[in-house]
Amino acid sequence: MGIPILLGVEGQALSIVEGFQAGVGFIPEDGKDMLNKLLALKADKELFRRIGVNCLALAKAYDRTMLAEKMRRVLHESTQTERT
Repeated sequence: MGIPILLGVEGQALSIVEGFQAGVGFIPEDGKDMLNKLLALKADKELFRRIGVNCLALAKAYDRTMLAEKMRRVLHESTQTERT
């Protein structure tokens, strides 16, 4: 099981985390909101477990080695010329 993400930024990173249901966002620079979200995760064992499992799916989808290989293939394919 992974560790749930507690994220204090907005934008693409938060969209990814929420899309995978792999964590909880809190209001940036708001320590009280962060603490409340952390305590809510601690209190709800099932939510903590479920988010932890989802973290593994997120990690797999954004694995650097896998992403680098995808990029390599795209670059390779885009530089090949058809020979007829």
